[in-house]
Amino acid sequence: MTPLHHGQYVHLDVLPNGDLRVSMTEDGIQDLADIHLMHPERNEDRFLIELMEDITCNSDLMFLGDISALDGGHMSQSPVIVEGWRCNDEEEPDYVDESYVHYLTNDDSRVWYWNDYAIISILEHIKRQGEAVLTLLK
Repeated sequence: MTPLHHGQYVHLDVLPNGDLRVSMTEDGIQDLADIHLMHPERNEDRFLIELMEDITCNSDLMFLGDISALDGGHMSQSPVIVEGWRCNDEEEPDYVDESYVHYLTNDDSRVWYWNDYAIISILEHIKRQGEAVLTLLK
């Protein structure tokens, strides 16, 4: 296991097979409960964006609630964590002219997706199991 990023609320570790383990710190568990009390109407995966803010603001990692916002023609709505990304800029030669594509990956990017998104949210799974493992997109 290789630590990718350990933030105040969330730990991200790359497993030997390349998948990504997402776990919460004690502060993260408490803040999740507080956020949910203040905003019960919000989607739980949106909370993960807030809990990962100290990681995403200081790295090239990003959480997306829907993989279709990435290049590649993905036919899923799975939430993903992306390492190595750039904005889909019409001034760039590899611009993707599709209204739903907002981000592009690089040759060395890594994308991890939550396969069970239609069954359970990442954070609900973490609350029940203590961690969630996102699959490396190959």
